[in-house]
Amino acid sequence: MKKTLCFLLSAMLLMCFGTALAAYAREQDAAEQYPCTFAYDFTEQISDVKAHFGLNELMMVEVSPAATDGYVTFTATGDDPYFKFGDAHAPKGTGTDLAWVVIKYRTTAKIGKGEFFTNRSGGAHWGDAGTHIDWSYKPDGEWHAVVIDCSSAWGKAANETLYAFRFDPLASGAKAGDSIDVAFIRFYANESDARAFAAEVDPTLKPKVTTYKIDFVVEGKVIYSTTYTDDGAPFFEPGVPQLPGKSGAWEPYSLDKGGDLVVHAIYTDNQTEPALPEIEPITQPEQTTQAETQPTEQPKSGCSGALLSVLPLALLCALPCLRTRKEDAV
Repeated sequence: MKKTLCFLLSAMLLMCFGTALAAYAREQDAAEQYPCTFAYDFTEQISDVKAHFGLNELMMVEVSPAATDGYVTFTATGDDPYFKFGDAHAPKGTGTDLAWVVIKYRTTAKIGKGEFFTNRSGGAHWGDAGTHIDWSYKPDGEWHAVVIDCSSAWGKAANETLYAFRFDPLASGAKAGDSIDVAFIRFYANESDARAFAAEVDPTLKPKVTTYKIDFVVEGKVIYSTTYTDDGAPFFEPGVPQLPGKSGAWEPYSLDKGGDLVVHAIYTDNQTEPALPEIEPITQPEQTTQAETQPTEQPKSGCSGALLSVLPLALLCALPCLRTRKEDAV
């Protein structure tokens, strides 16, 4: 029995240890994917937290001596606990650079609230407009991340730096003995990175994803059904079936409004063009010279030319002779 209990206890510890390692690895990956502009990191094993971060002006608060468990515990000794980070450890950057903050925390304090105060290079000091912001915690004793919108305060001071920084881990109204564990405070310039990182740290902050159905219909028949989500995740769209003599395409549709969808195939008749007769290529006739178009005379020898010229005269002279001979013959 004892061996069984020891085995179960060991298994549970290993599971918890493995879960913690997985969460830590996920946070490290998220930190690389969504780099911050400035951070107070209490996850390292720091022997003297006060000296490491230059904590001073501690009022109604005690700080755990070492961050050996990946976080620092701030315990209230009275109402309105707060402290200031040393000037060398004040956030580096303008109001715009530090407009969004993510804090990983764990607390059961009923006050469930924290605060920041800062001084700005433009002249605004603690208590002035644009120097203070507060937020709410979930006091359930579980690890959470909170995203703090500072853009409404010093986030508008685009060209002003923050040269002093006060942290009230628990706001006014805290009671002696109230405590809060803080793993880190990370600053971001834009909301999207801050919220994306926080969602990796605290899965409860992930946006709720809604799933919808989508049917693809051809001539009144559903040929394929699938689902899509409102977070923009890809889904499979089937090809449009081919019909003889027709060309098809899915009708236009949008996923922006959400809801179940029915998408119909639209077909159009193919247009067949009559075949054109074959046309012989036209060739340009060859150019001929004037000499080539004139008939060529056969060359005449000198003898035959002279004979032709005296032939009529010889016939005239021979006629009397022919006539006389004919008479003699009679």
